Amino acid sequence: MITSTTALITAGTLLDGCTAQQSPAPATATPANPLKKMMDDTVAPLDARAIGETLTLEPSPEFRLVRDERRASPPTASSAPTANKKADKTDLAFATISDVASLIKSKAVSPVEVVEATLRRMEAAKNLGAYVTPTPERAVDAARRAEKEIMQKGPIGLLHGIPVAHKDNYDTANIPTTAGSAVFNGRVPKEDATAVARLATAGSIMVGKLAMPALAFGSVGRNPWDTKRDPAGSSSGSGIAIAAGLCYGATGTDTGGSIRLPASWNGCVGLKPTYGRVSRFGIITHAFTLDHAGPLTRTVADAAIMLEAMSGYDPKDPSSAKEPVPNFRDAARVRDLRGVRVAIAPAYSFARAIPEVRDGGESAVKRLSTLGATVSEVELAHVDITIPALMVILASEFAAVFAESWQRLGPEPFSEITRSEIEFAQSLSATKLVAAQQARRLVQDAYAKVLSEADVLVTATSAMTATIAGETPYQLPGFPNWLENALFYTGPSNLTGLPALSLPVGFDKAGLPLAIQLIGRPFEEAMLFRVAAALEADLGLTDRHPKL
Repeated sequence: MITSTTALITAGTLLDGCTAQQSPAPATATPANPLKKMMDDTVAPLDARAIGETLTLEPSPEFRLVRDERRASPPTASSAPTANKKADKTDLAFATISDVASLIKSKAVSPVEVVEATLRRMEAAKNLGAYVTPTPERAVDAARRAEKEIMQKGPIGLLHGIPVAHKDNYDTANIPTTAGSAVFNGRVPKEDATAVARLATAGSIMVGKLAMPALAFGSVGRNPWDTKRDPAGSSSGSGIAIAAGLCYGATGTDTGGSIRLPASWNGCVGLKPTYGRVSRFGIITHAFTLDHAGPLTRTVADAAIMLEAMSGYDPKDPSSAKEPVPNFRDAARVRDLRGVRVAIAPAYSFARAIPEVRDGGESAVKRLSTLGATVSEVELAHVDITIPALMVILASEFAAVFAESWQRLGPEPFSEITRSEIEFAQSLSATKLVAAQQARRLVQDAYAKVLSEADVLVTATSAMTATIAGETPYQLPGFPNWLENALFYTGPSNLTGLPALSLPVGFDKAGLPLAIQLIGRPFEEAMLFRVAAALEADLGLTDRHPKL
C-alpha cells in the first residue's frame, strides 16, 4: 500500500498522542518500535475535542456516493476521436487492448500467438519480479479454447483472447492466493473473485498472479525504467507488468494509493474507481472502508475497457453500489474538453512536490486549457488532517480484519511493517478513532465543495519520482515525515471514496515517469476518462516504453 517495505521498516517515526492511558511501563522497557513511533507522530494533530466542537457524526448532506444526474457529462458524439497507432504482429507487446482485439477479430493473429508471445516476454523479464505465480499451461489452454470460439462465433467482446494478470490478493479458483503473506500460506481459493470472473466472462485470459508485498504494505520487484529504482506498491507487480509489456491489463487494489502510485512510478495508467463501483468479493480485505479494486493499463482507453468489464452491482459484496455501468469506452474517445471545468488548488495540487513533478503537472494543466477546458483555482480545506485520519482508520480496520489471525498464529507470520501496524492500532484510544472519523467527514465535505464547482480536481499523483529501491525515501520540505510524502496526494481519495486516475505526463531528466492525478465526483469515472484521454492524445507519450 505504501512505497517500499524496506524503506518503511528502516524509517523514523509515525503517529503519537493517541495511545490509551495504560499502566506505567516496566523498568526494563522493550526498545521503541520506530515505525510505530512515526505512526504515532503522524496522527498527533487529531484532537477529538477540537474537531468535535465544529460538527457531529451525522451523514454529510454535501457528500453522498451517488451520481448527480444534473452534473453527469457524457461525451458528445460530435467529438472527433484520435486513434493510437495501429499495431501489427511485430509490436504486439505494447499494443493496446483494442488494437490486439482488432487483430484477433480479423484473424491477423490468433489468441494462441498473443498468449505465447506474452509468456515468452514474461520469461525473458523474470528479473523484474512482476509475477509470483505464472500460469502458462492454463493460459495456453484458454487461448486454444478462445481461438476455437472466435473461429466459430466471433469474439464475445474486446477482451476475448487478451492476456491479463491479477494481483495476488484477488481470489483465483484452484490457484494459490496469499496476498504475498505467510499468514495465508497454502491458501487456494475454490472460486474466482467477482472481478476476476467478470473479466473472464469478457473473454480475457489470465497469464498469472502478480507480485505484491505482504498484506499490501510496501513494494516488491524492480522498476522497468530503471531497475535500481522502486516500482512503488502495493500493486507493484501490476505496475511492472504493464510498463514492461508483460500483459495488456492488470488488476490492482488501492487502500491509500496502491494502484495510482505504481502507475505513477512505472509510467502507466491507474484508476481507483468510486468506492462500490467494482465488487471486492473474493479480494482479500485490508481495510474495509478504504479498499478499492481497479485496473492498471498502458492507455486510458484500455483502462476504460477493463473498468467496464470489472464493474457492476454484486450482491455478494455489501459495499457494492447499485449504479449503472456506462459505456466508458465512448468517454475515452472524446478529445474536445470544451465545457469541462478543471480545478487546481494552488496550496495543495503541486505545492509540496519536487520541482520536476510540479513543473510537469503545471505544464499538463496548461495543455488542458488549450484543449478547451476551463481551469480555475480553488481552496481545499483540511489538508493537514487528511493523512492522520487515514492512518488511524486504516490501522484500526487492518487490525480488526486480522485480529483472529493475530490471535491464532501470533505475530511470527506477519511482516515487520504489518506487525507495527497492528501494534499501533492496539495502542489507539477510542477518542483518537472518533477524531479520525470526524476528520473524515470534514475532508469529504471539503472535496464535495471543490467538486460542486468543478468536474475534475488535478493534483500530483506522487510528490516525487521513483526512489532508489531499498533506501529510506527522502523527506520533502513541508512534511512531518516521509510517509506523509507517500500518501499525501493519493490518500484523500481513499478517505472520501472518490474516483481518481493517475496519468503519465512526461519524464524527468533521469528518464523516470512523471504523472498527474485526476479526481472526480462519485461514479463519474467517465469524466476522468474523457479528460485523461484528451490529454494523453495531446501529449503523445503512449509509444514510449522502457528498454528491457
